Amino acid sequence: MGCKIKTNSAGYLAFRLFWNRMRSWEGTHLKDTPDNRRLVQARAILIEAEMKASIFNYLKWFPHGNRAHLFDRARSNSKPITVGDYFAQWIQKKTPPLIRKSAERDYRQHFGAYILPSYRDVMLEDVTTATLETLRFQLLHELDLTVKTARNIIDGSFRAMLRDARLVDQLIENDPFVGLTWPDKIEPEPDPFTGVERDQILDHFKRRLPFYHPFVYFLFWTGMRPSEATALRWGDIDLPKGTASITKSRHLQSEASPKTKGSRRVVHLLPTVVEVLSGTKPLRVTESSYVFLNKDGRPIDSGNWAKDYWFAPMRAHGIRERKFYSTRHTYISTALSAGVNIKWISEQCGTSVTMIEKHYGKYIGTEGDAPLRDLLAGKSANESANLPPSHQKTTINQKATWRPRRDLNPEASHSQLSDKPTQKPNKSKKSGGS
Repeated sequence: MGCKIKTNSAGYLAFRLFWNRMRSWEGTHLKDTPDNRRLVQARAILIEAEMKASIFNYLKWFPHGNRAHLFDRARSNSKPITVGDYFAQWIQKKTPPLIRKSAERDYRQHFGAYILPSYRDVMLEDVTTATLETLRFQLLHELDLTVKTARNIIDGSFRAMLRDARLVDQLIENDPFVGLTWPDKIEPEPDPFTGVERDQILDHFKRRLPFYHPFVYFLFWTGMRPSEATALRWGDIDLPKGTASITKSRHLQSEASPKTKGSRRVVHLLPTVVEVLSGTKPLRVTESSYVFLNKDGRPIDSGNWAKDYWFAPMRAHGIRERKFYSTRHTYISTALSAGVNIKWISEQCGTSVTMIEKHYGKYIGTEGDAPLRDLLAGKSANESANLPPSHQKTTINQKATWRPRRDLNPEASHSQLSDKPTQKPNKSKKSGGS
């Protein structure tokens, strides 16, 4: 989207508009002079800012423009409609695969429980920033919801519907969310398990719940999101190469694209992970068969599975309870602490380097230039090792000492081959008789 300044064939300035999949050429009565160009450019900046904020009103800027008839027709044909009536039409279009199943669930829950009871009969065009602030007050102080939940309801579900009413169906002109501000989000910090805790959990599954041990081991040692692992098919796994391709995610028994564009990736599998998968792969499977199944032979639903199986090992071993997603936190923190390259980790886990630095910075090693020193030390040792045996010296206290060579003196005793310096033999000639 944007607003550009052009000059037509007669030498007059004109606006070239691109927004909401529409294009329009709007002329002016101003010749292309420096003063007129500055004036028109100022208007173009304001128009483009409104476009980016999704509040651009074509008729306000161009009431007699080339596209005015389209907006006049939409305005004359539209009848006032309530929030409840529009939601009934709108929600019918919000179903998988067009949106995630979890998004459809949230829309229905948020409107059914929190928005429609008070605003069902309010006209769409009467929803203002003040209306949203009143709803927010009710959610926070009367229903005692958290700021995060209130924001998901208002800034997520309600905003999605009003955005379509404005941009798709053109039933309202203004965006009431422009003036609504929220406090900064407080994002929870990653909460990984320690190495000991991880091993205790894995051991518990191996002894008490062996059927699900491969599933838990896989998550702890790949860093995958649970929704990505439960969507894996055997066709996504290449055991000889030790890789797994992430092309989808699974949630609420429905599959969709991965969380982000960067989430589409190839994950490298450790040898132990390949071994675990090889041991659990059935003899007869197809490329479309799911890798991880529940005991009923159906794909695992990570949410329901966690409720049934995840917390028991922690309670049994006195481990502080964490969410199932902490398997991913544990992998990233373990890799960082072990000195794995941060760029490699970001690609392996389908996230950004910035996110890892922001949330996992305390796990990044702080050895300074120690790796470089180790590199140089190793290089010096290798250079020495590449010298011919006759040129090598053993140094003790910075002084060269001599030791008998085992290969040339197989009769040398053990004491002669110890680490103690040995006095070099006197090679002086024996004196002869006269």
